[in-house]
Amino acid sequence: MPFEINGQTASLAPYEQTWRDIIIGIDHTNRPVFSAVKNVQLQFDACTYASYAQWAQFHGTSLTSIQILNLDAGSFTTYSSSAITFQISDRPTFQAGYVGRWSALIHGVAVT
Repeated sequence: MPFEINGQTASLAPYEQTWRDIIIGIDHTNRPVFSAVKNVQLQFDACTYASYAQWAQFHGTSLTSIQILNLDAGSFTTYSSSAITFQISDRPTFQAGYVGRWSALIHGVAVT
């Protein structure tokens, strides 16, 4: 199964995906309290402008669904929620129709 954004198969897959816990506080034993949702960092290599544009169109928007590798990275899982947002965190450089390395951050993925 490939990466998908709002049910649309992505023409470009990230070379690295990292789940990020969100710490929302510290409990009475000085241990972190984690949010019920997580962020996911995606790292992309250089690509064509068309491949970048497919992801870039979602910058700053809410997603209805995204299919990415699950928390144990053993398989793809589709996460659906109106609270999932997509942000390009490191904008790429552009050269003659090609795009340099870039990264994106998916906010608000609920893992059950």
